[in-house]
Amino acid sequence: MVAESGMIDSAVREIMQHTELMGLGNEDSVKQSLTASMAKWTQSVKRKLVKTQQTDSIQAELNLYQYAVYLTESEFEQNLEDIITKLPQDSLFRDKANQLLASKHTYPSSLFARQFCMQWYESLKGAVEDKQQVTLDQQKSRFLKQLYQRIDTLKDMENLTLSGENAQLGRLWDLAGAELTKQDWKSIEQTADYLAKHSELTAIADKLGRMAEEVDAPELNRVESHDDVVVEEKSDFATDDIVGIHASNDINKLLPNETMYLAYPELETVFYQHLVEKRLLTYKAEGKQRTIRQLHAPTQSHGEATKEKGAMLIAVDVSGSMQGAPEKSAKAMAYALMKMAAEQQRECHVILFSSTFITYDLSGSQGLKEACDFLSYTFKGGTDLSKVLNYAVDVMQGDQYKNADLLVISDFIAPKQEQDTMENMLSLKGRYNRFHSLCLSKYGNPEVLSLFDSQWRYHPSLMGKIVKKPTLGFHRAKQAFSHTFG
Repeated sequence: MVAESGMIDSAVREIMQHTELMGLGNEDSVKQSLTASMAKWTQSVKRKLVKTQQTDSIQAELNLYQYAVYLTESEFEQNLEDIITKLPQDSLFRDKANQLLASKHTYPSSLFARQFCMQWYESLKGAVEDKQQVTLDQQKSRFLKQLYQRIDTLKDMENLTLSGENAQLGRLWDLAGAELTKQDWKSIEQTADYLAKHSELTAIADKLGRMAEEVDAPELNRVESHDDVVVEEKSDFATDDIVGIHASNDINKLLPNETMYLAYPELETVFYQHLVEKRLLTYKAEGKQRTIRQLHAPTQSHGEATKEKGAMLIAVDVSGSMQGAPEKSAKAMAYALMKMAAEQQRECHVILFSSTFITYDLSGSQGLKEACDFLSYTFKGGTDLSKVLNYAVDVMQGDQYKNADLLVISDFIAPKQEQDTMENMLSLKGRYNRFHSLCLSKYGNPEVLSLFDSQWRYHPSLMGKIVKKPTLGFHRAKQAFSHTFG
């Protein structure tokens, strides 16, 4: 009951009254992400507050209190001194209990036990509230630090946005969940500078990003529907069942023993005080009521609509042969596609492969930190292209990868791939998935490169020359397999 007393709501209001957060709350693109963060934090804090009271001292006093309130008046009077003796040494009620014992004769014999337990209850409630308030203040400070860290990250990431549109701000807020070090910023700045000097890489990223929107597939069209649906929700106002007892001012649900105050003129004011302060013990009822809620969901459309886009997978060859200019170009290209995925609100994953592979999720709450870890990775080792292609094909079987893109960045100095790998890649093209290659060497194996729908060659040493060569047989294969795989 203490955890639901309103202290959490007050903390949320205090957090949102901070000037910079109020400004962010006005941005439609951030409002949804910020609201989700606040809701998640509220539930987490509520669980922590419930657990806060579980100290040995308070738990022992709670057990003693529960024992005392179920005693009869005569049993309570007989055990009173023993109860006071058993109070923990650090109990806030210990001194008050001795005072009440000394002034016992001033109370009517029928009301002393009740008054004693009520004041004991208030003391216990205050002790729990004090502990929970300390925990709440700590959690609030920690959460505010995280929020301001995200704000600072967004300020420092101005160069991540392509056009400065507010629509990108909400997406970046989702990615800025981890604090970045000076070395992280250095990696980002170096990559951004390199990308600015090699605009041809940005041009490739733009072309690749547009391909998902240009697919001629009506079944991928999606529009937001706004339907009114009737749902049943739990409500304290629906009185289907009595689930417990709580403090309120609802006279209709008043416990019979609360009317004892009205039997004595000297205690009648106490009743009305409890009524005003919503402290009367009443039955807690709970039930279900029907409400109308507007449901927002993407639905299929054959008219003008946004195309459903899958994730972006970027497989980067980190073998020793990629060191130098190819390594910088590969990192810059992945960085450009991360910005593209942020704009299009698509998932983005990087797979580093050599003799094994490492994956980074650039679209989660730690997205910027994951990107920095990738950008600071040192290229070394051998090359096993078949392993990463098979892994990517397995991953892209999921529904979230329909109309997705896989870009392999490598020097493609690799042997011809096995027949199974080629067949698996071809089968995925029927789900409107596309396979792209960016060759950073003039020695790439043509047989390997022919597997990909789009081929780009980029050689920084040759003044950034780009060659795009779509695979001629792809369109025919796509038409054939689209009928089979949908």
